[in-house]
Amino acid sequence: MIVVALVPGPAVITITSASLTGGFKRGLYLTIGVIIADYIFILFAISGLAIVAETMGTTFIYIQYLCSIYLIWFGISLWFSSNTLQNKRQKSIVRYHVRIYVNY
Repeated sequence: MIVVALVPGPAVITITSASLTGGFKRGLYLTIGVIIADYIFILFAISGLAIVAETMGTTFIYIQYLCSIYLIWFGISLWFSSNTLQNKRQKSIVRYHVRIYVNY
């Protein structure tokens, strides 16, 4: 999760390119705009979930429980699954490098 947080997203790349092409002031304005847009998006998401929860009542709670049960089942099935796809990928990578080495 730390790696995902450290990798720059599209907003960072946009702000960097705007700062390099338009200067500090343009980058600052764009940064402020991105922060305001993020806060508005978070506010809409929170209020939208609150409205959905209010209108659905107890059905929303049942949906939450069903989703949590599904996620637990999915995690357990992933935990106990075999890594056949990963093994196939590793074998194909090895074959690829062997073919390059042998010039096949």
